Amino acid sequence: MNFKKYHTGWQYPLDYLSFLYTFTQKHSPSKIVEIGTRYGDTAITMAKTIPNVTINTYDYIKYEYIEPNIKLNKLENTINFQQKDYSKWLEDPEDFDLLYIDIDNNKRKIDQFRQSHFIQKALTQDKIIIFEAARFELTDPSIIFKSKTAPYKLGRL
Repeated sequence: MNFKKYHTGWQYPLDYLSFLYTFTQKHSPSKIVEIGTRYGDTAITMAKTIPNVTINTYDYIKYEYIEPNIKLNKLENTINFQQKDYSKWLEDPEDFDLLYIDIDNNKRKIDQFRQSHFIQKALTQDKIIIFEAARFELTDPSIIFKSKTAPYKLGRL
């Protein structure tokens, strides 16, 4: 799961990225959509799991380290970044095998995804939808992982 990065700022703890890596590897998706790119750490982690995976990743801001991190890891043909807000993506969603949502999640935002007809249909087709869940209580039934470094968690729709 080794990858390089230009930035030294904010980042997920290693156990979070290791869980995401293992989870992605176990489910072997061929098309991943990530909503909330930031610096690209999670997209790069998922890209390193499976040969020939395609990742379309979106963020409402184009952070300065996204493209340099993708290039440094030689993933230009694997990870496609576009500047787009999550609500715009929900208006015109695309197919996926795994959707990873990391947009400063709260119940309201995750409920917007849950209420989307497209997402409801995806769930009936056994598509995988996971989300960064730092703001969610540990007792929430959607939590599938809790980092040893609080408050990092992952949830599953």
